[in-house]
Amino acid sequence: MHDNQCDRLIINTKTANNAVLSAAKKTSAVVSTRKNSLSKLLLMASAVPLSSMALAAEQSSTQADSQTELMSAVSPNKPNSEPHITLDAITVKAPHPAEFKTDKLQNQKYTRPLVEVPQTVTVLGDRLIEEQKAGSLIDALRNTPGITMQMGENANSTEGDAISMRGFSGNSLFLVDGVRQVGAVNRDTFNVESIEVTKGLAGAEIGRGATGGAINIITKKPKSYEDYKTEVSIDTEGKTRAVADLNRPLNDDFNGRLNLMFEKGDAVKRDEVDVKQYGIAPSITWNNGGATRVTASAEMLRSRNTPETGIPSIGMDGYFYGRTDYTVDDFDFSEFDYSRVNASTPEEVVAELNAANAARNAAPKVNDKNYYGMSSDFEDIDSDVYSVFVEHDFDDDIHLTNTTRYSKTTMDRRSSAPYIPFNTPINIRRGTNKLEVYDKLVDLNVDKNDPSTWRISAIRQGVDRENTTLANMTNINILDFKTGALSHDISTGVEFIKEEQKNNGLTYSSLANNFPSLYQPNPSEPQEPTVSNGVKTNGETKTVAAYLFDTIALNEQWDVMLGGRVDKYKTDFVTRRPDGNSSKLKDDGTLYSYKSALVFKPTKQSSIYASYGRTETPPGSENFTFGTTGRDAANPNANPIFDPQKTKSWEIGSKWNVLNERLLLGLAYYHTTHEDELAELDENRNYVQFGERQIKGLEFSAQGEITPDWRVNLGIQTMDTDIKKGSVSGPGVVGASSRWSPELTGTLWTSYDYNDKLTLGGGVRYVDEQKREADPNVDLSQVSMPVIPDYWAVDLFASYRFNDAFSADLNINNVFDKDYLESVNIMGLRANKGEPLNAMLTLKYQF
Repeated sequence: MHDNQCDRLIINTKTANNAVLSAAKKTSAVVSTRKNSLSKLLLMASAVPLSSMALAAEQSSTQADSQTELMSAVSPNKPNSEPHITLDAITVKAPHPAEFKTDKLQNQKYTRPLVEVPQTVTVLGDRLIEEQKAGSLIDALRNTPGITMQMGENANSTEGDAISMRGFSGNSLFLVDGVRQVGAVNRDTFNVESIEVTKGLAGAEIGRGATGGAINIITKKPKSYEDYKTEVSIDTEGKTRAVADLNRPLNDDFNGRLNLMFEKGDAVKRDEVDVKQYGIAPSITWNNGGATRVTASAEMLRSRNTPETGIPSIGMDGYFYGRTDYTVDDFDFSEFDYSRVNASTPEEVVAELNAANAARNAAPKVNDKNYYGMSSDFEDIDSDVYSVFVEHDFDDDIHLTNTTRYSKTTMDRRSSAPYIPFNTPINIRRGTNKLEVYDKLVDLNVDKNDPSTWRISAIRQGVDRENTTLANMTNINILDFKTGALSHDISTGVEFIKEEQKNNGLTYSSLANNFPSLYQPNPSEPQEPTVSNGVKTNGETKTVAAYLFDTIALNEQWDVMLGGRVDKYKTDFVTRRPDGNSSKLKDDGTLYSYKSALVFKPTKQSSIYASYGRTETPPGSENFTFGTTGRDAANPNANPIFDPQKTKSWEIGSKWNVLNERLLLGLAYYHTTHEDELAELDENRNYVQFGERQIKGLEFSAQGEITPDWRVNLGIQTMDTDIKKGSVSGPGVVGASSRWSPELTGTLWTSYDYNDKLTLGGGVRYVDEQKREADPNVDLSQVSMPVIPDYWAVDLFASYRFNDAFSADLNINNVFDKDYLESVNIMGLRANKGEPLNAMLTLKYQF
């Protein structure tokens, strides 16, 4: 550990004598009659004996007398005939907190140290985020296993942070300082202190739909000392990013902090996909040393991007367009127009279709740089978050926190996504056995034998949406509350939340109208615009919730944790049409979530636990959108006629603080059952709530320091998914697995301080294959992109400190230039590729 990494406590004693030593002995023997809080005990344990003596001196009148005696003994006005003893200055180094490791969660609902929390939790701290230059939340989340990135449908590929977590959608599981935040926003890390990722059920903590866990983003708060940091980065594509973190005390009672960010440039090897965003996050804390502290903060983020919608999957491993063995009997030719094609009989038409499909099945890949939208495509995101945090200590063991939050997020987006490649004007009309001819493709002279003439249909799509949240949350922690021989740590509170989502409807062009070139698309080539259609929808959910958690210490080694939450909710969904007519759907109810655990502590720095919990997910809870109410509705999960789906989960695990408590190890087995899923009862798409899926696996983690100079963040997870009860066909059929759920994922990042100047590090990520086609009865050779292949990616990092103020970092990502897919859309027709080899240089200045 370097000197500049240690907090120093310097005791400089110029003179002392036997009277001083005698007084000190008397003082150290005094025991306060007031019970010390945990924070004071920790402070006393970390200080040297004289500091402990000083703290004890403040607690009782007996100690005050001892302090008077001590001061009298060293007073220069008091004659002292005994010889003086002159001592040299003593420097005591307190150990610096282990980096890459967190001992206590910021979430107030967890009252115990992380090593005693009976659940899998990964905390991604600022040092880890900084070393990797993880500018987005998605980049940071790659440091924990079991989370995969998703691709939206109908051109909405980047509609916010879309993830899957332990086999469930995680799009509504984001919290900021404990308050749920929904909305189509790509979250940045410039104002992030840490990220707390809780795996498994979290409904008892955050409410509806927390089936896979929760992601709690902890924002930066003012500190009581001056600290100024700035850095500027530039990557191999020329994209620049600048951030500043400015903190200073304003006076004795107020501390202020200002975080700034600006980023502009192209995505790696995607010249048309560019990013331009800036953010500002001021905060101020009032703390006069009393029992009450108040922090007011704001975060404003503006993004002006060209959206990423992916590239066609044609030519990739696993691509399949269609059959090449069709016969005349497979189609209805009653409406077919032969005048537009070079065919006069059904046999000639089928032969043309089979030959065209064979050419598409064997076609080459497109260039990774191809962009299938227009240069005028845009994605404008505005995100504003305003918060007030109030903390009050009633005494050492009773703490109150109140959070008031208002947030507003808007997205305005227009884009095109590549869809179906065409090398013939003949197409099978979707959902029928009829063939049709696209006149525009006839005019474009597409030829199956000349790939330069091939075209691809582009889906024009857009989003015009506004999300707002108004929340007030009050939490009270009561620590070490006694009932006989039992000790309780209680966390209880109430929450009032109003969430609203407004959508302005848009009209999209027909699939038969936009056909950019497949292999040489021109973003300057016009496509039919997306315009407003006058339809407006408004979804609103009001929630009142109350919760109680009690961790009961039976003795020094055994704890029992019991907790529950009740959510009373009401959701209204209104659709207003241009003709003035409107329709309204509503749903309300009460959700019950609970969790329990038994914890055994073999030592003070280890635990073995078993936990069980339950949560509920009502219809439409993810995006406040209700669909039609029939049992054949196109989006059954947003159908208010259905009951909330239930999720039960249990976990057995162990955590150990090792290597002088500087490395936290965790191992857990989890088993989750999702009940009352919507399953197709028959081929007419009538849905009934009888589906059930199981997800189980192991997770291992290691976070912290192996030596004072060697840090590590390691996570490995296995996941086995299985539909136990399900639909008559499709991805929800019995025996299917969950889509996008790799059986094995792993992540490692490590860094080492070679000396006072140089730090070297790097990491590796592995994601097993992800199934797109999960139905075990389907012939995978006859579907396109049935899986996303597994992949490895390796990154390197180096940092050099020129002096205490100036340093430079170099990050090299995907060192071996691995060509891999990160996500594929549900139909397997387009994909997002992982970033190829690239590098980033960062210059940092601290003053």
